[in-house]
Amino acid sequence: MPYPSLCFAILAAFAIGIHTASANTNRSPDSIETIKVQGEQLNHPITLISPGKSTLELDDIQREQAQNIGELVMKMPGVSLDAGARPGSERINVWGFSHPSALSVRIDGAPVGFQQYRYGSFFLDPQLLRSVRMVKGDHNVRASVGAFGGSFIMETKEAADFLDADESIGATAQAGFNSVNQQWKRSITAFGKSDSGWSVLLHGSKRDADDIELGNGETFDFSGYAQHSLLGKIHYQSGAHDFMLSHTRYDDQGRKPWANRRGAMPSISNYKIDKYGSYEAALFATSVDNHYREYTSTLNYHYQPFNNFIDTSVVIAHSQNHRYWERPDSTYQSYISSGQYGHQVWLSYERWFAELTNTSHFGDHEIMIGAQYQDQNRDSRVYNHTYRKKPAKNYGYYTLRNPLMI
Repeated sequence: MPYPSLCFAILAAFAIGIHTASANTNRSPDSIETIKVQGEQLNHPITLISPGKSTLELDDIQREQAQNIGELVMKMPGVSLDAGARPGSERINVWGFSHPSALSVRIDGAPVGFQQYRYGSFFLDPQLLRSVRMVKGDHNVRASVGAFGGSFIMETKEAADFLDADESIGATAQAGFNSVNQQWKRSITAFGKSDSGWSVLLHGSKRDADDIELGNGETFDFSGYAQHSLLGKIHYQSGAHDFMLSHTRYDDQGRKPWANRRGAMPSISNYKIDKYGSYEAALFATSVDNHYREYTSTLNYHYQPFNNFIDTSVVIAHSQNHRYWERPDSTYQSYISSGQYGHQVWLSYERWFAELTNTSHFGDHEIMIGAQYQDQNRDSRVYNHTYRKKPAKNYGYYTLRNPLMI
């Protein structure tokens, strides 16, 4: 019986509408309420709205307790982690762009990054950071050339993040444990500041972990590691002058696959078991002893007087990345193709970077002018024991032309 009730509801609404309309027609024009709508013209066209931006502050970083940079920034909209569970395989993906050349990452103003076949790109203990700001797309004019995927501007911690206004010196210590990989995490931070504008911070952390235990009880082979991180920072501020000197170090060691960005290890055939004597020895032969180190030193100077036309920043930075890995001794009598990089590999980057910018404000507008300089040297060497007796192969020592791609 839904139709009679539906018809009644329509008729009732129609009757009320007629009554209201007839009542309104009897009202005088002076009794009708007047509504005024006021608007303001936009100062900029709608097409010039700010691009997508996201920020993680100190409280956000401490709450996340991330294990690596990729795990931290994936909390931002449009960012995902393109990697496996092994440390040293993290790659950041922003709007589908994950190649290191498509992203710009700055730590205290210094550009950082590493590129090698199926290895990670950006390394730092998130515990060292006080803020992370992301600009999606190629809207950051200070980003690296070609960084059209996005840019990350990261700042390390300072003494002011730990001290109240009436405090001058202090220290903190932390410890943590993860049962999934028997990881122990320890850190200690010492900091101090003076009334003259100087502040100092020194932070060190250490992580040790075994292989990850999966949900089915099996072990994720070669996922253990030992990591060390260090941050030293000196800050001075007086009036319009702001000076900062920082140095970060990151060290990661552990047995990994030679192509670290992968899932489970390859299946071991009976031929490999017979060749190496046991399943464990055959599996061990598919791994490498990996050692990665990174050093970054940065000098920042900011001059901002009470002047709309002067807001000057100077950045001078030097960074180094080094990775060395070696296959087990049992593989030195095995044939290794050039495409598998040989038995030992050295890859290092060294960057010198300088930047000078000034921002002037004219009402609602601002103009930034500046200059950047970057010098990057890459040294790549391989030793393949297979060719140790071949002069045409330089006795097994050679340089890779392109060790970067995917």
